[in-house]
Amino acid sequence: LHALRINLHILRRALDGRASLPEDQLLATTRESNTAIDRIDAVLRDLLQVVEPNTGNAVEIDLAEEVQTVLDLLSENMKRDQITVHSSVGQATAIISIDAARLRQMLLNLLTFARLRAGKQGQIELGMIVSGTGA
Repeated sequence: LHALRINLHILRRALDGRASLPEDQLLATTRESNTAIDRIDAVLRDLLQVVEPNTGNAVEIDLAEEVQTVLDLLSENMKRDQITVHSSVGQATAIISIDAARLRQMLLNLLTFARLRAGKQGQIELGMIVSGTGA
């Protein structure tokens, strides 16, 4: 959204005559905006999938194992950034029915965001509560 706001500001200034931009720069700004919209659309589709899952590709999967797999995938980045991860997820079992690829992408997005927000020498606290049929 921030990228879109900046691009709209640039385009508004050009249309108001307060800035002169060559046509190729105007086209690049609109392409960047379109790419940002596509990214936002993909994130919203993923969120809608969580709220109203399409069970077409759903399989039963252990959420705790999947979280650990994603943590393992990101472990080199975490080590490089000297980020400490405290996880209590492996202590519980939560079998859920979900598209495995979508779950992995959501976890990658979530943990990558957490890594970036934690910054160098930061900490990430990761937990999971299992309650009845949910986690």
